[in-house]
Amino acid sequence: MKGMFFCARAVVPFMKKSKDGAIVNVGSIAGITGAGSSMPYAVSKSAVHGLTKSLAHALAPEIRVSGVAPGAVATRWWAGREEKMKSMIGSLLLQCIAEPDDVAKLICSLIEQESLTGQIITIDSGQTL
Repeated sequence: MKGMFFCARAVVPFMKKSKDGAIVNVGSIAGITGAGSSMPYAVSKSAVHGLTKSLAHALAPEIRVSGVAPGAVATRWWAGREEKMKSMIGSLLLQCIAEPDDVAKLICSLIEQESLTGQIITIDSGQTL
């Protein structure tokens, strides 16, 4: 979370000078649900979501700030736990685990969206519904 804050602080003067910019922070559904791999993880992701909303208020209208909250994503985090990942699929509305490319596409979309700020967008195949 500190890294996100310091990165934003470093880039804001340049974005304000150009009167345009977008920041997209990556949190997690753990920051929304309070459940995750550990309590500190969930709390830190909740802080990321709070930072995102606070920055959106502070930096508008020149800079848009949004967040992405991925659920399960097929990354190396699952190494050694592939069976657990596969067992989750049945409980997901879309019956699939997101790929890193899915998250990247959402981030790119948020950067291009000029009418959106302060929102945390969940990408979790319906896991939190």
